[in-house]
Amino acid sequence: MDLTELKKNYVTVLRNKPNINSEQTINSYWSCVKIFCQKNKRIYRLTKQDLMEYLAFIRKEFSDSYYNVNGSALKILYKDVLNQSQKMSWFVPTRTHKKFVDIMSFDEFVSMMKSTSQIKHKLIIILFYSTGVRLSELLNIKLSDIKENSIFIRTLKNGKNRNVQLHPLTKKYLNSYIKKWHPKEYLLEGQSSGMYSATSTQKVIKKASNGKFHPHSFRHAYLTNVIERVGIFSAMELAGHLCLNSTLHYNHIPQEKLINMYNPLDVAI
Repeated sequence: MDLTELKKNYVTVLRNKPNINSEQTINSYWSCVKIFCQKNKRIYRLTKQDLMEYLAFIRKEFSDSYYNVNGSALKILYKDVLNQSQKMSWFVPTRTHKKFVDIMSFDEFVSMMKSTSQIKHKLIIILFYSTGVRLSELLNIKLSDIKENSIFIRTLKNGKNRNVQLHPLTKKYLNSYIKKWHPKEYLLEGQSSGMYSATSTQKVIKKASNGKFHPHSFRHAYLTNVIERVGIFSAMELAGHLCLNSTLHYNHIPQEKLINMYNPLDVAI
């Protein structure tokens, strides 16, 4: 089986798994498998020990998250494509440590808007900031999803479809954009119609923030603000989460508040 055929079979398996319904996840898994195949020409003949040593090297050199993605990707490869499930039956994802997240401030959002000249790019930034949608959800918004005061969001992950608020200020940029660009089906479209690309969107955010933020940074900022001001259960609904634990992942305290919080020495002042 050559690499092209392997990819076809592997991606088909992924698409049939109920817990994998994001193109980003599929691409990440296949990327790991592709690198694995390039480094190990005879994947059928590799032993359980070979696979353990391969993943041990990844765990030593890279992050826990990257280790988990590789292990999960190879487990599916050997179980569902190569029919050698015993070789990866030992793998269990490791618990990852929650990283510190630098929450985007309102001033940083304003700075990004000011540094961006194109109306399409401004709309992308303000949509991310005012709705907290995922990148895949933003790109899948159709003109028919836009209502008077809300936008219907189709989730492509394990979650639920929902309506998010269309703020009057966001609506102002949206109307200006539509008037200039005349999209046909999707709200955000490329130069030759069709859905705007994830890569282009990521470049917009990277340029506007001088490399500090990425699309998901807006989701952290949005949900952190909602949790702080409205409550975690409201945030859960707005995020489209099915369980509270997913929302708790976004329960951050902004850095400027951390340094000004209560300190036991305050009583001495």
